[in-house]
Amino acid sequence: MPFSEDQVGELKQLCPDLQECEEGGCAYVLLRGLKLPERCNPAVVDALLCPTPRDGYHFACISP
Repeated sequence: MPFSEDQVGELKQLCPDLQECEEGGCAYVLLRGLKLPERCNPAVVDALLCPTPRDGYHFACISP
Protein backbone atom coordinates (compact mmCIF):
# COMPACT_ATOMS: atom_id res chain seq x y z
CA MET A 1 0.00 0.00 0.00
CA PRO A 2 1.23 3.48 -0.76
CA PHE A 3 0.14 4.84 2.64
CA SER A 4 2.58 5.40 5.47
CA GLU A 5 1.75 4.39 9.04
CA ASP A 6 1.45 8.11 9.87
CA GLN A 7 -1.12 8.65 7.12
CA VAL A 8 -3.14 5.63 8.19
CA GLY A 9 -2.93 6.81 11.81
CA GLU A 10 -4.34 10.22 10.83
CA LEU A 11 -7.26 8.58 9.03
CA LYS A 12 -7.91 6.28 11.98
CA GLN A 13 -8.48 9.36 14.15
CA LEU A 14 -11.48 10.13 11.92
CA CYS A 15 -12.55 6.57 11.32
CA PRO A 16 -11.04 3.77 13.46
CA ASP A 17 -12.62 1.05 11.29
CA LEU A 18 -10.78 1.40 7.99
CA GLN A 19 -9.46 -1.04 5.44
CA GLU A 20 -6.84 -0.50 2.76
CA CYS A 21 -7.09 -2.23 -0.61
CA GLU A 22 -5.91 -1.96 -4.18
CA GLU A 23 -7.88 -2.59 -7.35
CA GLY A 24 -6.79 -2.08 -10.94
CA GLY A 25 -3.59 -0.37 -9.88
CA CYS A 26 -5.42 2.21 -7.73
CA ALA A 27 -5.19 2.36 -3.95
CA TYR A 28 -8.35 2.80 -1.90
CA VAL A 29 -9.24 3.22 1.75
CA LEU A 30 -12.65 2.08 2.95
CA LEU A 31 -13.80 4.26 5.84
CA ARG A 32 -16.58 2.38 7.62
CA GLY A 33 -18.79 4.36 9.95
CA LEU A 34 -17.33 7.76 9.06
CA LYS A 35 -19.04 10.45 11.15
CA LEU A 36 -20.02 13.51 9.17
CA PRO A 37 -20.22 17.08 10.51
CA GLU A 38 -23.19 18.12 12.62
CA ARG A 39 -26.50 18.54 10.74
CA CYS A 40 -25.48 16.20 7.91
CA ASN A 41 -28.02 13.58 6.94
CA PRO A 42 -27.10 10.79 7.22
CA ALA A 43 -24.80 11.45 10.16
CA VAL A 44 -22.67 8.34 9.56
CA VAL A 45 -21.65 6.83 6.21
CA ASP A 46 -19.29 4.31 4.70
CA ALA A 47 -16.91 6.16 2.38
CA LEU A 48 -14.38 5.05 -0.21
CA LEU A 49 -11.28 7.26 -0.44
CA CYS A 50 -9.11 7.11 -3.56
CA PRO A 51 -6.20 9.43 -2.78
CA THR A 52 -4.46 8.88 -6.11
CA PRO A 53 -5.29 10.39 -9.51
CA ARG A 54 -7.50 8.18 -11.72
CA ASP A 55 -9.75 8.44 -14.75
CA GLY A 56 -8.16 11.75 -15.72
CA TYR A 57 -9.28 13.40 -12.48
CA HIS A 58 -6.55 15.12 -10.47
CA PHE A 59 -7.24 16.61 -7.08
CA ALA A 60 -5.50 19.49 -5.38
CA CYS A 61 -5.05 20.34 -1.73
CA ILE A 62 -5.96 23.85 -0.74
CA SER A 63 -4.26 25.38 2.25
CA PRO A 64 -5.72 28.24 4.23
